[in-house]
Amino acid sequence: MRAVRTVEQGMGRSVRGEKDYSVVVVIGSDLVRLLRDKSSRRFLSSQMATQIEIGLEITDMAKQDIEDGIEPLQAFVDLASKCLKRDDDWKAFYAEQMEKVSVAGSDQTALKLYKSELDAELAHIRGDYAGAVKMVQAIIDMGALDDDEKGWHLQTQARYNFLSNRAEADVLQIAAHKRNRLLLKPASGVTVTKLTVVSQGRAERVKKWIGNHNDYADLNVGVTDMLGRLVFGTKADKFEAALNELSFALGFVGERPDTEWKEGPDNLWALDDSQYILFECKSEVGVTRADINKREAEQMNRSSAWFDKHYKDMKVKRLIVHPAGKIESAAAFTHYVEGVRESDLKNLVRATREFFKSFENQNLDDLTATHIQKVLDAHGLSVPNLLSNYSRKLKDMK
Repeated sequence: MRAVRTVEQGMGRSVRGEKDYSVVVVIGSDLVRLLRDKSSRRFLSSQMATQIEIGLEITDMAKQDIEDGIEPLQAFVDLASKCLKRDDDWKAFYAEQMEKVSVAGSDQTALKLYKSELDAELAHIRGDYAGAVKMVQAIIDMGALDDDEKGWHLQTQARYNFLSNRAEADVLQIAAHKRNRLLLKPASGVTVTKLTVVSQGRAERVKKWIGNHNDYADLNVGVTDMLGRLVFGTKADKFEAALNELSFALGFVGERPDTEWKEGPDNLWALDDSQYILFECKSEVGVTRADINKREAEQMNRSSAWFDKHYKDMKVKRLIVHPAGKIESAAAFTHYVEGVRESDLKNLVRATREFFKSFENQNLDDLTATHIQKVLDAHGLSVPNLLSNYSRKLKDMK
């Protein structure tokens, strides 16, 4: 919501008076993905949401021009010029679309929720801890929240109980963490739930992930945004989130143990019912770094010990995503580890991009699991290929 409204405020800076007009170009796969998402656009004003719809519609017109032989840059310039040069047909089209806008009133459900949250917080400030907890429980009981949101409100109840009833606070925090593993770790610890997947359903899971997008254009924006974050120089949280999303896009199951369980590796993929990939990600390390240092090796060793504890007798490929191909003399791994260097990462990104691009001219609803599996294999994304083609042996500098 915050991101969408910030975008709207930014766009609004270009026009201040009734007679002003402008063309706003949205660039960056993350912003494009945000504005193409209908669930995100509901946080825009009615007028801005309609303008985004108009933008998407005329973009499709430009795509048709490109297919008819016009150069992409010229198609873009022609499109912008219709507004900036006050083309009569464009003005008539725009006016017709905007006349259909009905100004939506305030979201009363959201306002009621905000009011309830405020009342609970004020009660807590007054020292009415039991009353604050009761008010939050009423919010939970409304039944309109998803698991992540329920977890958040349970954590709020835990916070309200902390001074008066720490045992109850811990019980509530445990319940909150079970709903939403990105919340705080309970004081009494957590019980790690084993990540599992059935290998036979991989292609069906890919089809389901593709089906979450309205059409190929939406799919392409989503894939571009995801893969655009899988480069060295990306902030760790964004890189690891993208790597986790990639696990689902490729039909596996993933999690971020260090973020979700507050211990373990940065990323974990379950490829089938017995094979895993464990990732330690160093995306913020400069690509000119010559070696993997002692601290980074120790992090991998702790992650390996975590896996051995919670996944006994399971097969695992341990990977450190790091631009260096050597281990410094003071560092050592307790288990066999391979490195994912810059070229390896680029190869994985390229293979994934080409895999999804192969569906460009196909009806996404008609894709079959058999066809998807063949395309996965053709682009080097089978399980054996993933385990062998995108990492390499590290050199010891000792």
